[in-house]
Amino acid sequence: MYINGVSVDITNNGGTHTSIHSGSADFYIGAHTSGGAPFDGKIAMARVWNDIRTENEIKNNMTKVQDGTEAGLVGQWILDGDLTDGTSNGNDLTASGGLTAATDNPFSATEYGIITALSESGGVTTLTVFTGLDNVVPNDTLSSVEYSPMKAPHGFDTDPSRWRLEMTGSEARSTTVASWTSFVDSLTVPQGAWILTFNSGIYLTIGAAVARRGFITVSSDGSTETNPRLTGASMLPAAVDQHGSSFGVTDSVVYASQKTLLIMGKVSATGTGVEVANYGSIIPTHITATCSYV
Repeated sequence: MYINGVSVDITNNGGTHTSIHSGSADFYIGAHTSGGAPFDGKIAMARVWNDIRTENEIKNNMTKVQDGTEAGLVGQWILDGDLTDGTSNGNDLTASGGLTAATDNPFSATEYGIITALSESGGVTTLTVFTGLDNVVPNDTLSSVEYSPMKAPHGFDTDPSRWRLEMTGSEARSTTVASWTSFVDSLTVPQGAWILTFNSGIYLTIGAAVARRGFITVSSDGSTETNPRLTGASMLPAAVDQHGSSFGVTDSVVYASQKTLLIMGKVSATGTGVEVANYGSIIPTHITATCSYV
């Protein structure tokens, strides 16, 4: 169980926990079987995934409405008066027990965001707003929206860790080719100015008659290096079977559009058995993108 994206201890009060059954049985949100013991509260959104979500996946997505096409997402319900399934599976809900969509703010909360980009077209101004880890912009028509010329208005959390996106890859990835190859792990970063930090281990195996170099980078292009300042390298001397090291790099970037950052690797020249890899679970690969505003 996670609360606000943080894993918490739970107590098993009996019974056997099994996977969610995929069949014709009724599916309830906010109540037990047959609508009994209804939840006395308000639910903003509900999703069902067919895989186990990691802590980083939960943190990075808990305040976002998904497109509905994400891998593993099998059901999404916005619940702002809309009970349709936001995925292609079509598992629409039916209201019962006098369900209504609330328009109030039950906690009298002020939600904060940082404007990371602004554009205007045809008299319409579009703002890109990053809400960090603790704030949520409702997915409906907003009222009482205010902005402040101050860098840190009253109530605004200036802790950079609350205005950060991050990804940790604990699976070992490797390549044996001399061109940039994606290592699968990625982080999606919105339009705007960001401070990127990339930490990883880099490991080369199977030496050859001549020295080899291995490279790992964070790139916004799936086929090439886009920022040499976000690249780490390691040397495998000639006739040495293996060599490893760790590194950390940081750079400030400005993206004119949303970017998906990919971890990629390559070797300086192909050779029998020459391989470059990250350390996986030994030294996890870690990317952070912190909003430059804070």
